[in-house]
Amino acid sequence: MSYIAVQYQIHFEDTMAYGSHHYLTNFRFQCIAREHFFFGGLFDKETFQDVVILTQQGYSRNMAPVGLGERVVILLTFDEPTRSTTRLCFRVIREDGTPVCCGYQVLVFTSRITGELIPIPPVLVDYVMQNFGPIERLLDPPFAEKVVAGGKEIKKIFTPEVCELGKLITSRNLANDPSGVQIVDTYFLTLDKAILRTKLGSNNAVSSEALVVRMGFNYSRRES
Repeated sequence: MSYIAVQYQIHFEDTMAYGSHHYLTNFRFQCIAREHFFFGGLFDKETFQDVVILTQQGYSRNMAPVGLGERVVILLTFDEPTRSTTRLCFRVIREDGTPVCCGYQVLVFTSRITGELIPIPPVLVDYVMQNFGPIERLLDPPFAEKVVAGGKEIKKIFTPEVCELGKLITSRNLANDPSGVQIVDTYFLTLDKAILRTKLGSNNAVSSEALVVRMGFNYSRRES
Protein backbone atom coordinates (compact mmCIF):
# COMPACT_ATOMS: atom_id res chain seq x y z
CA MET A 1 0.00 0.00 0.00
CA SER A 2 1.49 3.32 -1.09
CA TYR A 3 0.80 6.73 0.41
CA ILE A 4 1.51 10.31 -0.49
CA ALA A 5 3.00 11.72 2.72
CA VAL A 6 3.11 15.33 3.87
CA GLN A 7 4.45 16.31 7.28
CA TYR A 8 2.98 19.18 9.32
CA GLN A 9 3.77 20.86 12.63
CA ILE A 10 0.95 22.28 14.75
CA HIS A 11 0.99 26.10 14.99
CA PHE A 12 -0.75 28.44 17.43
CA GLU A 13 -3.56 29.20 14.97
CA ASP A 14 -4.31 25.46 14.73
CA THR A 15 -5.13 25.16 18.43
CA MET A 16 -8.01 25.91 20.78
CA ALA A 17 -7.83 27.83 24.07
CA TYR A 18 -6.84 24.73 26.05
CA GLY A 19 -3.91 23.88 23.82
CA SER A 20 -4.83 20.95 21.57
CA HIS A 21 -5.64 21.26 17.89
CA HIS A 22 -9.06 22.52 16.80
CA TYR A 23 -11.32 19.99 15.13
CA LEU A 24 -11.43 22.18 12.03
CA THR A 25 -7.67 21.73 11.76
CA ASN A 26 -8.48 18.21 10.61
CA PHE A 27 -9.83 19.74 7.40
CA ARG A 28 -6.69 21.86 7.16
CA PHE A 29 -4.68 18.64 7.22
CA GLN A 30 -6.72 17.38 4.29
CA CYS A 31 -6.33 20.57 2.30
CA ILE A 32 -2.58 20.76 2.93
CA ALA A 33 -2.04 17.28 1.52
CA ARG A 34 -4.42 17.90 -1.38
CA GLU A 35 -2.80 21.20 -2.41
CA HIS A 36 0.71 19.76 -2.12
CA PHE A 37 -0.32 16.88 -4.36
CA PHE A 38 -1.92 19.00 -7.09
CA PHE A 39 0.36 22.05 -6.95
CA GLY A 40 3.52 20.97 -5.11
CA GLY A 41 5.57 20.18 -8.21
CA LEU A 42 4.42 16.69 -9.15
CA PHE A 43 2.60 18.03 -12.22
CA ASP A 44 3.49 20.62 -14.85
CA LYS A 45 2.20 24.08 -13.98
CA GLU A 46 -0.09 24.06 -17.04
CA THR A 47 -1.80 20.78 -16.13
CA PHE A 48 -4.74 22.31 -14.23
CA GLN A 49 -4.72 25.88 -15.55
CA ASP A 50 -8.06 25.39 -17.37
CA VAL A 51 -9.61 23.27 -14.63
CA VAL A 52 -11.38 24.20 -11.41
CA ILE A 53 -11.08 21.52 -8.73
CA LEU A 54 -14.25 21.61 -6.61
CA THR A 55 -14.57 19.88 -3.25
CA GLN A 56 -18.08 18.46 -3.47
CA GLN A 57 -18.04 16.57 -0.17
CA GLY A 58 -15.82 16.50 2.89
CA TYR A 59 -15.81 14.38 6.05
CA SER A 60 -13.50 14.04 9.04
CA ARG A 61 -13.47 11.84 12.14
CA ASN A 62 -11.43 13.16 15.06
CA MET A 63 -9.81 10.64 17.41
CA ALA A 64 -6.91 12.16 19.34
CA PRO A 65 -5.54 15.62 20.24
CA VAL A 66 -2.32 17.12 18.92
CA GLY A 67 -0.56 19.80 20.96
CA LEU A 68 1.16 22.99 19.92
CA GLY A 69 4.52 22.21 18.31
CA GLU A 70 3.83 18.52 17.83
CA ARG A 71 4.17 17.00 14.37
CA VAL A 72 1.87 14.80 12.34
CA VAL A 73 2.13 13.09 9.00
CA ILE A 74 -0.78 13.23 6.58
CA LEU A 75 -1.11 10.11 4.42
CA LEU A 76 -3.11 10.59 1.22
CA THR A 77 -4.52 7.82 -0.95
CA PHE A 78 -7.24 7.55 -3.58
CA ASP A 79 -10.36 5.51 -4.10
CA GLU A 80 -10.99 4.19 -7.59
CA PRO A 81 -12.00 7.26 -9.67
CA THR A 82 -15.18 7.52 -11.69
CA ARG A 83 -15.51 9.43 -14.96
CA SER A 84 -15.91 12.82 -13.27
CA THR A 85 -15.12 12.38 -9.56
CA THR A 86 -12.34 11.11 -7.36
CA ARG A 87 -12.28 10.53 -3.62
CA LEU A 88 -9.17 11.51 -1.68
CA CYS A 89 -8.65 9.47 1.49
CA PHE A 90 -6.72 10.88 4.45
CA ARG A 91 -5.05 9.36 7.49
CA VAL A 92 -3.31 11.63 10.01
CA ILE A 93 -0.85 10.14 12.51
CA ARG A 94 0.87 11.86 15.43
CA GLU A 95 4.64 11.62 15.86
CA ASP A 96 4.23 8.95 18.55
CA GLY A 97 2.23 6.74 16.16
CA THR A 98 -1.22 7.65 17.52
CA PRO A 99 -4.05 7.99 14.95
CA VAL A 100 -5.30 11.58 15.04
CA CYS A 101 -8.07 11.68 12.46
CA CYS A 102 -9.20 10.26 9.16
CA GLY A 103 -11.55 11.46 6.48
CA TYR A 104 -12.13 12.01 2.81
CA GLN A 105 -12.96 14.57 0.15
CA VAL A 106 -14.90 13.97 -3.05
CA LEU A 107 -13.57 16.16 -5.85
CA VAL A 108 -15.23 17.08 -9.12
CA PHE A 109 -13.66 18.93 -12.02
CA THR A 110 -15.22 21.80 -13.94
CA SER A 111 -14.09 23.87 -16.88
CA ARG A 112 -12.65 27.24 -15.90
CA ILE A 113 -14.08 28.64 -19.14
CA THR A 114 -17.62 27.22 -19.23
CA GLY A 115 -18.12 26.21 -15.59
CA GLU A 116 -19.50 22.86 -16.74
CA LEU A 117 -18.62 19.50 -15.27
CA ILE A 118 -15.79 17.77 -17.15
CA PRO A 119 -14.13 14.34 -16.95
CA ILE A 120 -11.13 13.88 -14.67
CA PRO A 121 -8.02 15.10 -16.51
CA PRO A 122 -6.42 11.98 -18.05
CA VAL A 123 -2.96 13.03 -16.83
CA LEU A 124 -4.22 12.79 -13.25
CA VAL A 125 -5.67 9.30 -13.71
CA ASP A 126 -2.54 8.11 -15.50
CA TYR A 127 -0.22 9.59 -12.90
CA VAL A 128 -2.03 8.09 -9.95
CA MET A 129 -2.89 4.66 -11.34
CA GLN A 130 0.10 3.92 -13.58
CA ASN A 131 3.07 5.68 -12.02
CA PHE A 132 2.39 5.21 -8.31
CA GLY A 133 -0.95 3.53 -7.84
CA PRO A 134 -1.70 4.68 -4.26
CA ILE A 135 -5.26 3.35 -4.63
CA GLU A 136 -7.22 2.11 -1.63
CA ARG A 137 -7.65 -1.63 -1.84
CA LEU A 138 -11.13 -2.57 -2.95
CA LEU A 139 -12.23 -3.88 0.43
CA ASP A 140 -15.76 -4.21 1.74
CA PRO A 141 -16.80 -1.77 3.08
CA PRO A 142 -15.01 1.01 1.16
CA PHE A 143 -12.78 3.54 2.91
CA ALA A 144 -15.47 6.22 3.24
CA GLU A 145 -17.94 3.79 4.80
CA LYS A 146 -15.32 2.59 7.30
CA VAL A 147 -14.58 6.20 8.33
CA VAL A 148 -18.27 6.97 8.91
CA ALA A 149 -18.95 3.66 10.69
CA GLY A 150 -16.11 4.12 13.20
CA GLY A 151 -15.51 1.54 15.89
CA LYS A 152 -13.69 -1.58 14.75
CA GLU A 153 -13.68 -0.34 11.17
CA ILE A 154 -11.17 2.35 12.14
CA LYS A 155 -8.67 -0.36 13.06
CA LYS A 156 -8.79 -1.49 9.45
CA ILE A 157 -7.79 2.02 8.38
CA PHE A 158 -5.06 2.47 10.99
CA THR A 159 -3.33 -0.88 10.95
CA PRO A 160 -0.23 -1.31 13.15
CA GLU A 161 1.91 -1.06 10.01
CA VAL A 162 0.33 2.27 9.01
CA CYS A 163 0.75 3.74 12.50
CA GLU A 164 4.38 2.63 12.63
CA LEU A 165 4.97 4.13 9.20
CA GLY A 166 3.60 7.48 10.39
CA LYS A 167 5.80 7.38 13.47
CA LEU A 168 8.85 6.56 11.35
CA ILE A 169 8.22 9.40 8.89
CA THR A 170 7.95 12.04 11.61
CA SER A 171 10.82 10.70 13.72
CA ARG A 172 13.22 10.68 10.77
CA ASN A 173 11.80 13.80 9.12
CA LEU A 174 11.32 11.85 5.89
CA ALA A 175 8.75 14.19 4.33
CA ASN A 176 10.98 17.24 4.56
CA ASP A 177 11.50 17.90 0.85
CA PRO A 178 10.84 21.54 -0.22
CA SER A 179 7.94 20.34 -2.36
CA GLY A 180 6.41 18.75 0.75
CA VAL A 181 5.48 15.62 -1.20
CA GLN A 182 6.78 12.11 -0.82
CA ILE A 183 5.52 8.66 -1.75
CA VAL A 184 6.04 5.99 0.90
CA ASP A 185 5.00 2.39 1.38
CA THR A 186 4.57 0.10 4.38
CA TYR A 187 7.29 -2.03 2.78
CA PHE A 188 9.61 0.78 3.82
CA LEU A 189 9.39 -0.54 7.37
CA THR A 190 11.21 -3.73 6.38
CA LEU A 191 14.23 -1.96 4.92
CA ASP A 192 17.47 -2.62 6.74
CA LYS A 193 18.74 0.37 8.76
CA ALA A 194 21.99 0.37 6.81
CA ILE A 195 20.05 0.62 3.55
CA LEU A 196 17.94 3.37 5.07
CA ARG A 197 21.05 5.39 5.90
CA THR A 198 22.32 4.89 2.37
CA LYS A 199 19.05 6.07 0.87
CA LEU A 200 18.62 9.09 3.10
CA GLY A 201 22.18 10.10 3.79
CA SER A 202 23.90 10.44 7.13
CA ASN A 203 21.72 13.37 8.18
CA ASN A 204 18.47 11.43 7.59
CA ALA A 205 17.23 14.25 5.35
CA VAL A 206 15.62 13.90 1.95
CA SER A 207 17.40 15.49 -1.00
CA SER A 208 16.09 18.50 -2.93
CA GLU A 209 14.18 16.15 -5.21
CA ALA A 210 11.25 14.37 -3.57
CA LEU A 211 12.55 10.92 -2.67
CA VAL A 212 10.06 8.18 -3.38
CA VAL A 213 10.52 5.07 -1.28
CA ARG A 214 8.21 2.36 -2.51
CA MET A 215 8.89 -1.36 -2.69
CA GLY A 216 12.56 -0.73 -2.01
CA PHE A 217 13.25 1.51 -5.00
CA ASN A 218 13.92 5.24 -5.41
CA TYR A 219 12.04 7.37 -7.89
CA SER A 220 12.75 11.08 -8.36
CA ARG A 221 9.77 13.33 -8.94
CA ARG A 222 9.23 14.55 -12.47
CA GLU A 223 10.71 17.96 -13.18
CA SER A 224 8.18 20.64 -14.08
